[in-house]
Amino acid sequence: GAETKAATTSGVGRCRGSEMSPAARFASPAGAADGCPNLYVANCGPAVGLSFSDVAAAFAAFGPVAAVHPADGSGARVVVCFADAGAARAAAEAWGGGNPCPALGGRVLHIRRSVPRPLVPAPPPDATPVALEAAHMGIPGLYLAKDFITAQEEQELLAAVDSRPWRSLAKRRVQHYGYEFLYETRNVDSKQFLGELPSFVSFVLERIVSFPGVDDAKRQTIDQLTVDIVGEDVIRRSWRRVSLTFRKVRSGPCCCDYSQFCDSQNDASIGEKISTLSNSVADAVA
Repeated sequence: GAETKAATTSGVGRCRGSEMSPAARFASPAGAADGCPNLYVANCGPAVGLSFSDVAAAFAAFGPVAAVHPADGSGARVVVCFADAGAARAAAEAWGGGNPCPALGGRVLHIRRSVPRPLVPAPPPDATPVALEAAHMGIPGLYLAKDFITAQEEQELLAAVDSRPWRSLAKRRVQHYGYEFLYETRNVDSKQFLGELPSFVSFVLERIVSFPGVDDAKRQTIDQLTVDIVGEDVIRRSWRRVSLTFRKVRSGPCCCDYSQFCDSQNDASIGEKISTLSNSVADAVA
């Protein structure tokens, strides 16, 4: 269950939501939060020379501090958890108006209320971990663009692919554009050109090639698209999963900078293959 413990001598304790990572533990309130005992405090933390103990001791002037947590990985933003909302309100009024804080080296603090996120049950030990940020994967060259398409664009893409013929496989249905993807070899036959990519994905292509995380050397024309649909009989849900995978087809061995992660470069038979796929693959999941 959730716990609330008093602060330790170091000024760092535990409060509701401590099972979650610090960055995910708290969020901005949706509305008024006068009854909230937690404060998000920016320009404050180890990165600016203030330990969690220093922060806890300074804010204790307004009331008992239950815990001080890092708000993110910057080291310059913290969440101060008071034992009661009155102390949080007094601290916000005293130090959150742009006035220098004498107890913390005269720093000007940026303060707002912060509320704990609802606790999420821990996954089973054998559950597959889910990464919500690209940095969590530890794979260089991997980028995650949240809200890449709007809800309206999603519906338009679904309507467009549903109007096209599907090819049925054992556990899914697919559509191939540009070149057919060969699941047996996880490759394509670059000699079998199927035609240009459909016009309904033009806006997606423009966003992929203009993505700020892609340097100029990698802004190559994308020439293969696989649309993949898995139904409820496979994923055991009342809705389907549709994915659009865009690729740049190469006519020779891959020369990307990520050889330790690249299947193509690690394959001993790469010289015998007709073509390989570049390591830059953009997925748009509808």
